[in-house]
Amino acid sequence: MDNCINCDLPLNPQTLLCDGCNTQIKYPAVKVQLTGKDGNAFAIIGAIQGALRSEVNREISNEWVNHAMAASSYDDLLQRAMTWVDVG
Repeated sequence: MDNCINCDLPLNPQTLLCDGCNTQIKYPAVKVQLTGKDGNAFAIIGAIQGALRSEVNREISNEWVNHAMAASSYDDLLQRAMTWVDVG
């Protein structure tokens, strides 16, 4: 993978994100607690979807699901989650 998973710019190989996306969260006001919860990928996707739906809107939550479902691995999903919301 040579490009950022969010925006297709050249990536930082350690984070799989470009330098711009690596320092930004799309929706920093949306906080999702994942530690101590079910770590199943679908549970993570659903928790973030629910938070985005209630705190932003349904369209953005659906965009998140599409983005998350394109993840190539569990680690990729977690990286994507951390670029969309404030994950705790």
